[in-house]
Amino acid sequence: MMLHGLELREVECFLVLGDELHFGRAAERLGISRARVTQLIQALERRVGGRLVQRTSRKVALTPAGEQLAADWTAAYRALDAGLQQAAALARGIPGRLAVRYAATVSYSLVNAWLDHVRQRRPGCRISVEACPVANVFASLRDGRADAVVTRLPPGGPELLTWHEPDLRAGAVLARDAPVLLVPADHPLAGAAHLEAEDLSGLVLWEAPAGLPEWFRRAWTPALTPAGRAIGRRSGAASVEDLLAGTAAGHALHLTFPQLLDQLPHPGLRAVPVRGLPPFLTAVVRPGGTDGAVLADPAAADPGLADPVPAHPVLAAAVPADPVLATAAGDHSPPLNGPAAEGS
Repeated sequence: MMLHGLELREVECFLVLGDELHFGRAAERLGISRARVTQLIQALERRVGGRLVQRTSRKVALTPAGEQLAADWTAAYRALDAGLQQAAALARGIPGRLAVRYAATVSYSLVNAWLDHVRQRRPGCRISVEACPVANVFASLRDGRADAVVTRLPPGGPELLTWHEPDLRAGAVLARDAPVLLVPADHPLAGAAHLEAEDLSGLVLWEAPAGLPEWFRRAWTPALTPAGRAIGRRSGAASVEDLLAGTAAGHALHLTFPQLLDQLPHPGLRAVPVRGLPPFLTAVVRPGGTDGAVLADPAAADPGLADPVPAHPVLAAAVPADPVLATAAGDHSPPLNGPAAEGS
């Protein structure tokens, strides 16, 4: 077996030299002399029986064999490093790493405030944070890119999520925002101080953008007012940006949370508060069916949250009992395709 007698230092030296392509910089990064770098590379070349590094007076380059070895070893080395760090963290009772993604429509300041609570409860946890398109937040949990996502949810979102996405769980609710109606700046409703929920009757509102689950899109926009009067709904927006452009063009109006225009400013739109509807939620979503302690400090979330399902070792969540569920029944406006839907 060729691994017999292989020193980890040889692996590290080769990978660093392959990254730097300069003996001096590699030596500096490793904290050893140039001569020692040369010795380690030569020992490795004797082991494989051929040249791995081509060195001239002008440059350093990997040979084809060196490039192949670097590609194979890089992933393996990272896995070894991650495993060692995770084992050390678990030995100290500290979760090792946490990958967090948040929807582009969520304010980073809100995410960071929640993570401050996480850091206080889990000191030493290495947290990576990355924004992602709205339509990709659930996929991030399923493909392993994220351990938790922070996203907007429609009214009744935690219960609907558990029902329609049984492998996911909604956790701490970080914000509840009363809805606003986005209208074109020259729309008759643009100057209103506020609207009542019944004023939505007869209007046509956008569903959430394509790419999100159907239940999410339909729950975002109610089909009926509280009194049971029909609200028109339109699908076809490919993204939040397209939806805003379509709203400004007058194709449909958009019921949403008030911070959306702060996140994605659009001078052609006005936000009119709507009273009498349940709030939109901003919540932490995690994979379901895993064990562990609560991730977020309860002070950062709504009081009284409890999750009967065992949580992730790092991620925990508690599904709030929101009595209001968004209706998904009766779409009163068929999806429109063509020019009107394309630009929205």
